[in-house]
Amino acid sequence: MGLSPCFDISKIQVEDVNELLDRKVVGYVQELKQDERKKLDKKILLEMEFRADEIEVLLSQLYSNYIDTVQDRLIKADKNLVGKMEDKPTSEEAAQQGEKEE
Repeated sequence: MGLSPCFDISKIQVEDVNELLDRKVVGYVQELKQDERKKLDKKILLEMEFRADEIEVLLSQLYSNYIDTVQDRLIKADKNLVGKMEDKPTSEEAAQQGEKEE
């Protein structure tokens, strides 16, 4: 059994690393709305050889799954999400919002 092909992360070129590192820390839902985050995620997916016309849909699905997973983990950790989640979109709403902003 051979190794699975893997993209070479060293090929990803980031124009301004400081821009990525010097950012305000925000909540996980808000993070997915940040232009810098979307830009980096798109670059990574392109390097992984996903087609450019697939990336928007794929990011929407990835972000939605990420939000669902984080919320699930918070619930399992017995975090009180009542009130905290009222203003936050559902994963589907967050994904749709991301599509609208593009």
